[in-house]
Amino acid sequence: MSNTEVIPHLEAPDIRVAKIATAASLSGSSQLAYHLGYLASNKDSIFFRLWKNSGNGKFSTDWRALADIEKALAKLPTESSFTADAFAPMFQGRSVNNRYFTFACLLGAGFLCRTDKGYSTGMASFSGALEEIR
Repeated sequence: MSNTEVIPHLEAPDIRVAKIATAASLSGSSQLAYHLGYLASNKDSIFFRLWKNSGNGKFSTDWRALADIEKALAKLPTESSFTADAFAPMFQGRSVNNRYFTFACLLGAGFLCRTDKGYSTGMASFSGALEEIR
């Protein structure tokens, strides 16, 4: 995989990478690598970032708190499906690929799941990620 046209980022302080994994893009045309990490001073603070894309497309490698992603999903009506556009507010001013690539990685990690109408959360919360990366 190569970092194709990656947008430079500012590294968040003291985030330790605990897991490196890959997922297929939503189109299936590329593989995306992502990191799960935690704040060195607080292992309960879980973070996510996109890292590599085997295909084309700009994206940001900034860390995102899983708590912020949970907040975005909590704003959605319960018992409803959603699309990657639910993440649009988190990535304002960034490439639109960020929301789709993030969505694909969360889907690949099991945090989201496919339904007959779209997608839904795969876990009651992302707290299961904590156990996974320890």
